[in-house]
Amino acid sequence: MKKWQIIYHPQRRFSPVSWWVHKAVHETPLTSEWRDADQYAPAFPPCVFGEGFPCLLVTVDGFALEFASSYEVRHCIEILQQKHLPATKNLVCENSTTYQGFNHWLAIYPASLKSWKQRQRTVKILTKTLMELAQAGIHF
Repeated sequence: MKKWQIIYHPQRRFSPVSWWVHKAVHETPLTSEWRDADQYAPAFPPCVFGEGFPCLLVTVDGFALEFASSYEVRHCIEILQQKHLPATKNLVCENSTTYQGFNHWLAIYPASLKSWKQRQRTVKILTKTLMELAQAGIHF
């Protein structure tokens, strides 16, 4: 049974992982809101005509993990495949000048999925999902 689905939204949706992967390309003042940027690096998937902005939902043990791009899935795999999860403080320090560990996606990731055994299973599902998307010709 397929454990993923692409859903479309009329407005761009950001996942809990988005801020940590997609950096705003600022041509506007740095004080502007991250969500209001015109461009991001790497870029989010474009709007699909007649459908909307794609969002990937992957189901793992009853939890729906939401991703706004394949870059986010790869980032999640990169973190979760580590035998010892990095402290959110360390992850935040790599990406931010202010400590906001409580805002990191790993801090709100379901505790029941954080064990090494569960993370191995999740990484396997996410990797398989990326392969199935590629085989189906879905560029997300």
